[in-house]
Amino acid sequence: MNQVIYRYRFRPQISFRCVERWLSLAIVAAAGLHGEAAVEMDACYSFDKKRRACVVDAHGGVGRDIARILTSFLRHGLKANAFDVEAIDLPGDPAQEISA
Repeated sequence: MNQVIYRYRFRPQISFRCVERWLSLAIVAAAGLHGEAAVEMDACYSFDKKRRACVVDAHGGVGRDIARILTSFLRHGLKANAFDVEAIDLPGDPAQEISA
């Protein structure tokens, strides 16, 4: 069964520290919706500072909501065209792909 991840790529002028803060806020917001335990157990993400990318695993409701909230925060908080986001279908377990 295919799983979905969302990959965000950021332009060089965007501070990666800012991106990390937006993701942290998205995780807090998702905890408000799903509960802290659900976020702790189901949220999965990865940063690659060299590639200026962030990946959010959206295999469940928690991950989908984190991706949606993060996208909204980024769209409202950053300049136009400061980032791209794409959905990627992965075969099997996305957690293995993210950590590889």
